[in-house]
Amino acid sequence: MKKLLFSVLITSLLFTTSCKKDDDGGGGTSCEARALDISNAAQTFIDNPNSSTCENYRSALQKYLNANCPGSESYQDDLDDIDCAF
Repeated sequence: MKKLLFSVLITSLLFTTSCKKDDDGGGGTSCEARALDISNAAQTFIDNPNSSTCENYRSALQKYLNANCPGSESYQDDLDDIDCAF
């Protein structure tokens, strides 16, 4: 749970301290939007931990990683540690 909360904090920091608009390349979802998706999915998972909200959180993390957004390497451990088998 501490890792999850830490991830939410880091996501919030990335989202609020960006000094330019990051984009994953031509018309895609921005890294800021992906970070917000992680934050929202993490909060939903914390509020209602079940396999569906867990998978949504994992999906948001994976999308952020796939987009090579800044700091994405810090999310790999979180993604590896999440067990959605409820």
